[in-house]
Amino acid sequence: MKTRQSKRLHNQNVGTTKPEHLHNNEESTMSKYLYYAGYVILAALTLFFCWMFCLRWGVFGAKVDWISQHSVIPDYFRKQFYETGNLFPEFAMNLGGGQNIYNYSYYGLYSPLFLLSYALPFVKMSTYVIVMELLCLIASVLLLYLWLNRKGFGRAVSFAVAVIFLLTGPMICQSYSQIMFVNYMPFLILAMMGVDRYFEKKRSGLLAVSTFLMIMTSFYFSIGGMLALVIYGIHCYGRKLEEKNERATVKGFLCEGVRFLLPMIFAVLASGVLLVPTALALIGRSSGESSGGSANAESLSVLLGSGNATKILKGLFFPQLRLSGVFYSPYGLGFGTLMLTVLVATMFRRRWSDSVMAWIIAIVAGVPVFVYILNGGLYLRDKALIPLIPLFCYMLAMYLKKVSCEEFSWGGCIPYVVTMELIYIGRNQEGMGNLWPFLMTESQIMFGCYLATGVIKEVWRKRRKTIWRIRGTVLILAGSMAVFLAVFDNQYAKEKQEMLDTTFYKQVIDSKITDAIQTATDEAKKDGGFYRTVQLGTDDENAANLNRVWNTDQYISSIYSSSYNKTYQNFRKDTFGLEQPYRNFLMQSEESNPIYARFMGEKYIVTKSKMKGVRLLGKSGEWKIYENESAASIIYGTSQVMSEKNYDKLDYPYNQTTLLQKAVVPESATKQTDSIEAVDNLHNAVLRFGENSCISEADGGYHIFARKDTKVKAEIVSQIDINSVNTVNTVNTENAGENTNVANETKTDSGNRVLLLRFKVKNLKPSKDLTIWVDGNRNKLSAKQRVYYNDNTTFTYAVALEGDENQVEVTFSKGKYNLSDVEAYIATLPGTELYESEFLQNSTKTKGNVIAGNLTMQKSGYLITSIPYDSGFQIQVDGKNVKSEKVNTAFLGCKMKAGEHDIVITYHAPGMAAGKVMSFVGMLGFLILSVLEHVDTKK
Repeated sequence: MKTRQSKRLHNQNVGTTKPEHLHNNEESTMSKYLYYAGYVILAALTLFFCWMFCLRWGVFGAKVDWISQHSVIPDYFRKQFYETGNLFPEFAMNLGGGQNIYNYSYYGLYSPLFLLSYALPFVKMSTYVIVMELLCLIASVLLLYLWLNRKGFGRAVSFAVAVIFLLTGPMICQSYSQIMFVNYMPFLILAMMGVDRYFEKKRSGLLAVSTFLMIMTSFYFSIGGMLALVIYGIHCYGRKLEEKNERATVKGFLCEGVRFLLPMIFAVLASGVLLVPTALALIGRSSGESSGGSANAESLSVLLGSGNATKILKGLFFPQLRLSGVFYSPYGLGFGTLMLTVLVATMFRRRWSDSVMAWIIAIVAGVPVFVYILNGGLYLRDKALIPLIPLFCYMLAMYLKKVSCEEFSWGGCIPYVVTMELIYIGRNQEGMGNLWPFLMTESQIMFGCYLATGVIKEVWRKRRKTIWRIRGTVLILAGSMAVFLAVFDNQYAKEKQEMLDTTFYKQVIDSKITDAIQTATDEAKKDGGFYRTVQLGTDDENAANLNRVWNTDQYISSIYSSSYNKTYQNFRKDTFGLEQPYRNFLMQSEESNPIYARFMGEKYIVTKSKMKGVRLLGKSGEWKIYENESAASIIYGTSQVMSEKNYDKLDYPYNQTTLLQKAVVPESATKQTDSIEAVDNLHNAVLRFGENSCISEADGGYHIFARKDTKVKAEIVSQIDINSVNTVNTVNTENAGENTNVANETKTDSGNRVLLLRFKVKNLKPSKDLTIWVDGNRNKLSAKQRVYYNDNTTFTYAVALEGDENQVEVTFSKGKYNLSDVEAYIATLPGTELYESEFLQNSTKTKGNVIAGNLTMQKSGYLITSIPYDSGFQIQVDGKNVKSEKVNTAFLGCKMKAGEHDIVITYHAPGMAAGKVMSFVGMLGFLILSVLEHVDTKK
């Protein structure tokens, strides 16, 4: 039996900085080879598990966010850098109609990982991202192994914990999906080493630099990362006092705390050029959330339940063990049940430095308000806890070393019993229905493994083989946990199938698309025009291309970003009422809606499909290039305006068609405020579905019950012969208290017919998505429990009709639902008289945050753009600043006098200047701190 003194020596070795592989008999050459072989084996295991969980099914990327955000937005950053040479861009004219570029900063605007790609223009960004993420994952695993070895846990424990770290839910899954969830890990683990270095040598360089790089890589998760560093710093401070047999004092703790936080504070300040403009962009978005589209409100109502303020506060501050966020989930900590056992055991360790660390982690993970804060006040999602994974691994290493070095104790069974009890208590939580029996069984198996370690230790104790006792214990406990994690990861990958299919990936990055887009953008530049070029395909292809531009002369109106221009988002969703084809309300797609396409200046369309109402311009392989000759210029001048007050009175579908006839301007700009002139080439129509087994008429609408996706031919029956109407009349607004006697005779394009359709949907199976296609145009109502619930309960469509076409194909998805308040219209769209003066861009000066060109106004009126309005714009007309205004309810414009004018529109991101000053202060502060530390070390 061991003496008490030997037990104490073993305990003191746990967490020291001298690696065990240099102790006693392990100084042999073979031992060192085994230590370094651990790095090779871990790297090989990382690649193997990446292949097993993802690569054997396709590309190391995901279908939605990876292909439409994480691999394309950094590519746009690089393209803009090559065009402008500016490392600090401010505006993204090519994306989302024209956005503050800090709406996209989360996707690696200043990430050191992506900045390296700027030196590799010959490498496709998607290829670069795949290789980068694999290397980041390998680096994270190897650095964790290095860190734990340096902390004195030995090869066996360090290797086993590194494997478990690799197999935790988020690490591999998010490396090919939401890459910002984990790609900061190498810098976070380096910062952990920096904490050790700080307490050993009072040098903070590694801590400050690593924290800075972590923030620049993923500012969202750096908040949790810095919290993990503070928790670990408190632990190291306690360890230091324990080693010196000193007592902690409030004064000493505060003094040490301020000094410890200084390098992290300077790292935050140095990141100001990223953080300040991003914070202002996020604040602007939050202040503009609509009632139906707030992920914040949705998540609070789902996770806390609806109720009064008292109930919500109780839900935020009352401890909750959200087991689904702890166990296995790629959107949480993703450990097995042993990790909860380790946390419980560490909370009651004799060393106060260990128990305090565990209690702080338990409080942060268990009290919802902390998770809410770590998520930036956006929602309650356990993904914010991912930066705590290295700390959990550190606690696991301490536990494995302690259990393997000490004699078996029946008291060690208590944490396992507590774990099983907590799983049983939480069995009714959301998402635990089918999971909790598995968790209970796993926790019982792990309990059995712990009991088995007692037998292993007794056998090897008699043989006096301490190292084999350690390896046997680690193999049983950590090995079992690793097996469970691997089985889950493999099963999760099979079920979710989020990895990117190789065939689809090749279709999306087809080089022939580049040629087609280049042809279209060259066509736009021939006469100096300023138009958008969009790419249309299947619903999946459109999702992949939400943020994709092939060159910097291509401008698109779609957007998919966590941050966005609020006025533009509200215009698309509420004012205009566009189709919502995806379950996530943030995914605002390119539309085939002919009215919106004309309004937004989408003159060139690249697609494989046949388009109606547009002219075929050319081909590139299977890709066709169409020209919409009626499209508005992105910027134009007009004198035909109406007041926003009168526009707000228009109901559907006049709120769409009127924008092709009048520009909507502030009330004070219009001479006439008692009339509304608008397109009235709208005539009621009826969609006649005929007999079909999935459709039955109901009061005020239809009842749909489809066992599978069902296609139906719907006949359009117009109540008036649309071909006989060629006038644009006044919308009668007597019900709104207006006297309207103005009629405006205007020639129209009689062949440009559009079916306008709207109806309300009620999902009788709200746990399932509901989708209806009309002539290939999709609307979706997402399942109620979705975090980004799109609240799309009113489906609207605008479908181009060709010639005398009187049928459309309607596809109903599998489900049970009701359609009510059905409205159908047929319209002939007006001509292009609204666009009196076309803007001719100066292609040399139009780049980055500057749009330049000239415009000849026929009459005094307004400069109208389809660029979303933002306070950061500055408009110069003939070298003089003019006041910018919001036109068409959401876009940039200004008053213009008749005559020829030079126009320069410049965008300055709010907070950019302050951010640069903040970064300078942070770097200067760190420089001063480094000098002081160097002088202090010499003394």
